[in-house]
Amino acid sequence: SQTPGRMNLFNMGKSHALIDYAHNPASYEALAGFVRNWQGVRIGVVGGPGDRRDEDFVTLGKLAAEMFDQIVIKEDDDTRGRERGNAADLIREGIEQVLSRVPDPRVSYETILNETEAIETTLDRAPEGGLVVILPESVTRAISLIEARNPISDSPTGQNGTASAPYSTNLKPSQV
Repeated sequence: SQTPGRMNLFNMGKSHALIDYAHNPASYEALAGFVRNWQGVRIGVVGGPGDRRDEDFVTLGKLAAEMFDQIVIKEDDDTRGRERGNAADLIREGIEQVLSRVPDPRVSYETILNETEAIETTLDRAPEGGLVVILPESVTRAISLIEARNPISDSPTGQNGTASAPYSTNLKPSQV
């Protein structure tokens, strides 16, 4: 709750949702360390700001294909001058490049350009034990969509349904 849009993990009951404002290759790579260690199915709702270079979108697609089992490609509401669908096509191109080199029948992808529809559809489909990673244009909107589903607080200290941290909090103030 103190850093909206930065590794916000929500317990949705049967699955988890993670919101992170990753929108460039470096932030996708940083996020991948966490996502790759998830035990269940990993689903990404991915996109990026329209004012990036074409090759940056292709790179985002490659990184998504290496990180997720299922990918939903969306676009920002503000395409920043890019024709609607163009950024999604480039991300898909990156995904297909990876899958042509290393075919993986577990990896699937689809395009749902509208961010709200992409998030809602993906949350509805989340399997038991799955992780839905949402990389939104609007962090506030994404959090609102999650909170409307009444996430579960994992601990008495969890706020707004966010999952509690996976480390001990039994430290004395002098140890913190």
